[in-house]
Amino acid sequence: NPANDELFAEIPADCMEDVDRAVTRASVAFAPWRRLSAFERADLLQAFAGRLRAAIPEIAGLMSREGGK
Repeated sequence: NPANDELFAEIPADCMEDVDRAVTRASVAFAPWRRLSAFERADLLQAFAGRLRAAIPEIAGLMSREGGK
């Protein structure tokens, strides 16, 4: 928090193995995604957008703390 130098979270740095695992998982996840129709993808993205909107208060609070407000 830049306003008071309070540390409210620590995020560990990823090592190359973590990055490699993430890239592999993304590649594996892409195979079924590409087989979905545009309508199926749209439905999934709309569901994700709803969950993201529901989390706005929590995200806003975290961003406020991060920015020191």
